Amino acid sequence: MKRIIFLVAVLGWGLFYSRLGFTQTSDQINEELNKLKQDMQALKSDVQAIKDMLQPKQPVGPTADKPIVVSIEGGATKGAKDAKVTLVEFTDYQCPFCGRHFRHALAHIDNEYGKTGKRQDVLREVP
Repeated sequence: MKRIIFLVAVLGWGLFYSRLGFTQTSDQINEELNKLKQDMQALKSDVQAIKDMLQPKQPVGPTADKPIVVSIEGGATKGAKDAKVTLVEFTDYQCPFCGRHFRHALAHIDNEYGKTGKRQDVLREVP
């Protein structure tokens, strides 16, 4: 008797779900799984592209083995002409940040490094 009730319950449950549209063929399920796999691969490649964009880039600029060569002609100079280090400052006389550099940072640089005679300063105006 219990088996009959169990079978009726299982059949009733199956009929109930089949009426709700939950029946799919194995081909439909496989097709849906393949679509999900393709979507997952697309997401993985997008995430990898984002990771690549977030990776730190190689620094751009001078390196110890490749110094930058800048013409100092036409610029106001101060210091020894034969100094091993030349500090070239590109400035704009109307720029408030350049003015702040002149008032604060440049005085500190002069106090620390300017009195040794091992540095030449060149000022280039860039309007």
